[in-house]
Amino acid sequence: MHSREQLIKSITDIYNLEGMKPIMCHVSLANYNMVIVPVFNVKIMLLSLLHDTSRMKKENIAPNYDLFTGKPIDPTIAEIGEIHTGFAWEEARAHHCGNDIHVLPLGLVCFFDATHVDVHGSLKTSPFIGVPAFFNEDCRYNVDFWTVFGYIPNTSYGKSKANRQSSTERLQEKHDCLREVTKQFVKLNDDGGFWTEVMGRRVRVVVWIHIVTGDTDGHNELVGQFNANGNTACAHRHCYCPPEDLASSKMICKLRTKNDVDDHKAAGTLQSISMHPIDNAFDGVPLGGDEYGIMGRVPSEMLHVSGNGIIKYELRALNQLIGRGDSKQKEKESFDTLHQMLLVDAGRQSERDFPRMSLRNGALDGTKLTATERIGILFILLCVTYTATGVELLKPGWNNNNITAKEFRNCIKLQLGFEKWVDRTNSRVQVIHAEPLLESLIDAIKH
Repeated sequence: MHSREQLIKSITDIYNLEGMKPIMCHVSLANYNMVIVPVFNVKIMLLSLLHDTSRMKKENIAPNYDLFTGKPIDPTIAEIGEIHTGFAWEEARAHHCGNDIHVLPLGLVCFFDATHVDVHGSLKTSPFIGVPAFFNEDCRYNVDFWTVFGYIPNTSYGKSKANRQSSTERLQEKHDCLREVTKQFVKLNDDGGFWTEVMGRRVRVVVWIHIVTGDTDGHNELVGQFNANGNTACAHRHCYCPPEDLASSKMICKLRTKNDVDDHKAAGTLQSISMHPIDNAFDGVPLGGDEYGIMGRVPSEMLHVSGNGIIKYELRALNQLIGRGDSKQKEKESFDTLHQMLLVDAGRQSERDFPRMSLRNGALDGTKLTATERIGILFILLCVTYTATGVELLKPGWNNNNITAKEFRNCIKLQLGFEKWVDRTNSRVQVIHAEPLLESLIDAIKH
């Protein structure tokens, strides 16, 4: 029998897996300590995917997408569904690939967020992973199609509350670690990509980061944005709007560009636009488009904006609608009981195209629920408003706030409709003309 080391070495040599090993990069922190950042060779990780015949199959490629040009097979189809049908794709493809017939455009959808692998967070780490955007939606939902580029360690480990390190210094340490991953994308871009054979055709693969998904906190870290609070001059990483302007349903803001940020950085005034003065790990990295830099690569998405955001606050407001503070506990208990009865009834039918629901807590407690469960709770709330008992419990609050039953129901219907609409394929014309209806939804939710 081989020893463990001998066995691993033999398998590595037989299957040519040497390049799949991570490189342990040592990064110095501000307090002169060192952290180890496991970084994988981006080129080899992508080649292992591009050469895998079980994944690189025609049926796994996004519909109406030409793998070797990055353009739609039928340009007359004007619908927004897969990533290559979005407004940003063609601009990015043209910027990085031009009209070179030998180029295979490889835009990446990446993910970056902290994950906890132990109870106390001591082993917390932030994986930076990615999947090619040319795969269809089902494949992008499958972890087998994702590849790891590196793990960013918890640089706060071992630091007590007495630590006087500023938030800017802590963020700079994270970007110093992240740069060990992103500098590989810079080198690939400087080299003009790499040549290989994909599905029987020799091509030059050009790589860029098209989207980075994650939560608001993680996106702010990537951009270098202050986490929003009441004293923040610019509350959102994409624009210059002060917090009070974000309550407007009409988008009147001016978006930040990469040149704007560079000018503020050179003048030493980044803090005036609520950004940390750091050396960003994404400076010089090939991104979807150069105009907005990393700010244009970190879009908000429905999981955090709606399920873990707006709906959570709506349920909190619903509690106050029935009774301010801790008042009317009896009515609130009756409301929760009615809500749970309807939730059980909703499970007794054959229709499966319903949002996921949970009996874990009542409707008036939006905590301890997942984002999709909150959408289900909102659906049952709509059903509650059509019961005599539900109307009796909600009517005093409606009257006190000048809300009609019809307005309340229509708001929830429009919101649930929007939740479904953003997840389906829509025509470009419909998307462009949806803005007035979205403004109505925002005003209705606030009311």
